[in-house]
Amino acid sequence: MRALPFVALLSVLLLCSWGPPADARASEVGIEDAYVRAVPPGQRVTAAFFVAVNHGNTPHAIVAAESDAAEHTELHEHVHDQGVMRMREVERVEIPAAGRVAFQPGGYHIMLIGLKRALKPGDRIHLTLVLEDGTRIDLEPEVRPIEPHDAARDGHHGMKH
Repeated sequence: MRALPFVALLSVLLLCSWGPPADARASEVGIEDAYVRAVPPGQRVTAAFFVAVNHGNTPHAIVAAESDAAEHTELHEHVHDQGVMRMREVERVEIPAAGRVAFQPGGYHIMLIGLKRALKPGDRIHLTLVLEDGTRIDLEPEVRPIEPHDAARDGHHGMKH
């Protein structure tokens, strides 16, 4: 009879030591103001932007993105290289504990390469962000027209890649 309370206590301790379930971790990272740039007809490349907000006390990282709107989806950033703005693919984007990271023109962004259809302002696409722990965040960002100040800031003038 004495073994039963010990087994119950041991079971509770083991369950508590595994940490929060994946669904609880997923709620730590939120996405604000997600959108995709509209592109001229025939353009096969665009970008998605948003703000990733980590509400938790543990750092996270976005390690991949997926979309059925494009053949390839990549994490990118703009960097200054010898006085020229260049775009490069990155493996991950860190989101500090209790912090936020802006994916914006001239900085981090999601490249959608090989668009499968024309994207017009007001359309929505499906975009999934994948975190380092396997958590998947599904989004339906709206397609928005390019703002003139965005094109000048990121040096793409229409996102030719």
